[in-house]
Amino acid sequence: MQVNPKDIIFRLKANNDHIRQTARDLDVSPGTVLHWKRRASTASTNKHWRYSTRPHTVRATSLSAEQTGTVLEERIVASKREERLQPNNDTGSTARMD
Repeated sequence: MQVNPKDIIFRLKANNDHIRQTARDLDVSPGTVLHWKRRASTASTNKHWRYSTRPHTVRATSLSAEQTGTVLEERIVASKREERLQPNNDTGSTARMD
């Protein structure tokens, strides 16, 4: 059963920061309680929930859709070119396989 991190913090405060007792009450690992205690320390002092740690900025791609298409086409052409020029196993030289 997954426990809501907010419930872990509320129970921890009710147990006067006793990690093992909180873990027993919620049937979770003491390490889990300690983890969420550390994460909750990023919250402000009057709130019991943690701040989000996900990035809030979206990175734009450096290439436009048209440029990306062009690059992919070039890669396909290059891979087909490599397939045609396979080494000849008999002599070790490269021969066209048209």
